[in-house]
Amino acid sequence: EYTVTYVEGLYGDLMGKGSETVREHTKPKNVPTVTAHEGYTFAGWSIDKETLVRPETVVIKENTVFLAMYEDEDGKLIPGDKVTNISQVPELNKADHMAYMFGDDNGTFRPDASITRAEVVALLARLLKDPMPQSFNVRSRFPDVDPDKWYAQSVAYMEQFGVVSGYPDGTFGPENTISRAEFVTLLSRFAQTELTDRQLFPDVPLDHWAAIHINSASLKGWIDGYPDGGFHPNDPITRAQAAKLINKLLEREPDKAYIDAHQDTLRQFPDLTNDHWAYYDCIEAVNAHQFRREQSGEAWLGKE
Repeated sequence: EYTVTYVEGLYGDLMGKGSETVREHTKPKNVPTVTAHEGYTFAGWSIDKETLVRPETVVIKENTVFLAMYEDEDGKLIPGDKVTNISQVPELNKADHMAYMFGDDNGTFRPDASITRAEVVALLARLLKDPMPQSFNVRSRFPDVDPDKWYAQSVAYMEQFGVVSGYPDGTFGPENTISRAEFVTLLSRFAQTELTDRQLFPDVPLDHWAAIHINSASLKGWIDGYPDGGFHPNDPITRAQAAKLINKLLEREPDKAYIDAHQDTLRQFPDLTNDHWAYYDCIEAVNAHQFRREQSGEAWLGKE
C-alpha cells in the first residue's frame, strides 16, 4: 500500500481528506475537491507542478503527492505551494545577529546531542532573509510530515526554495537524526559551490553522494576533519558542530573578549561550560546581539 497526499497550497481550501491509502497498481478513489480563494481559479492537480492530471486516472506505484494548481486573474498557472512574493534563491539573514538556537525544557543546551532533520530545517527557516509569512499554511508534499506537528509549516515553506529533499521512497524522515553529510549538503544550498577534483577526506571518495558539498565546505573553511583525518560523513552531527558550521555560513564570529567579560548577562546553560571546544560558537548562536565589523573580527556592542 502507498500513501496518496493531496496538497491544496496557499490559494484554496481542501474539501475532504488530505490523504488516502491506495493499494499498489490501483487508482485513487477519494479525491477531495478544492475551493479557490478570491482572485484564483482551481485548475486541477499536478504531480510535477506543470502538467495537469486527474488523480483518479493515475495508477499508483509509489507514495504520490498531488499538488493543487491554480490560475490567477491573468490566466497564469501557479502551483499551489508557490509563494509569489519571495525570492526563488534562498538567502540567509546575515545582517541581524539573532538567536537561532535554544535550550530544552530542562534548561540545558545539550551541545553534544544530535539534532533531527526537522529541527535543522526549522532552524534555517528562522534565519531566512524572506521569513515565513504568518499567513503561510501549506501541507508538505512529504507524506510523513504530519500537518499538526510543530515543524510542518517550516518544512513546507523551505520546500518552496527547493532546499529540502527527501529519501528515495518519497518520505522526509523529519524526526530522523541528521548526519554530517546531510547537514553539510543542506547548508551548501545557501552558497556557491567550490569544485575540486581532489579527494580531501579519506572516507569521502569522489563518488560519494555528498562529496561535492563536503569538499566545497572544506574549501570554504567551514569544516575540519577529525584527528584521524576523516570527515565521518555518516556520523550524526552534534548541536555544537551545527552551531559552528552555521556561524561560518552566516559569517558570524563570537567576540570572546566580550563574552568573557559579560558572563552574568548572557544566556548560559549549566551543561555548556567555557571549557567546551565549541562554547563560544554556541554562545554566539543563543544570544541575539548588536555588533560591528572590525579588522580583527566581529565586535559585540551589546545584547538585543
